Amino acid sequence: MITWNPDLLNRYIAPGFAQFTEAAISEVASVGERTEHWIANHFLNNVFRAEFPGKHRQFAFNIIYRAQACFEHYEHARSLTVAFLAIKASSNPGSGAYYRALRAWES
Repeated sequence: MITWNPDLLNRYIAPGFAQFTEAAISEVASVGERTEHWIANHFLNNVFRAEFPGKHRQFAFNIIYRAQACFEHYEHARSLTVAFLAIKASSNPGSGAYYRALRAWES
């Protein structure tokens, strides 16, 4: 079985890569409840309750839309990071999974 040298991993993948073995990343559920339903709830509230007048309606929609997207991207990056840490071992550095998680965090 191959065991990768930590210095090689740190040099050719990322500085500190070999030491990256855990991450405390909180779940979205602890920040906001039912975030996946915000846009649908906003639509239903506009139809059956009250709506913001004029351009305020568009402004409110854009804030909710972008906030929901941020939560979804965060959860996606978090799940990729957890998956990377689950497969990382001295015999399998998991560089592909690392770069997928890194791309998700950067976007």
